[in-house]
Amino acid sequence: MAKKRKDTFVFRIAWQEVLRDYPAEVRLEVYDAMIEYVASGTLPKLKPLANMAFSFIKRDIDADEARYAETVAKRAEAGRKGMK
Repeated sequence: MAKKRKDTFVFRIAWQEVLRDYPAEVRLEVYDAMIEYVASGTLPKLKPLANMAFSFIKRDIDADEARYAETVAKRAEAGRKGMK
């Protein structure tokens, strides 16, 4: 079973600006893939053009997730120190 991830994510306007020139069916495939990836942590099977676009977006999502996890860990540690 895939790891449960956050139920929200940052949508960057730059993604929409880049995807604007793609055909509508590719944009929808990428948007659906973004939501699936954030919600479940699994990479959906994509057509080549959508896969190319999603690969750049995935890096941003992963970096955001790493920053979020780091923030959660720091806050948990601060909470533990405050309880002492």
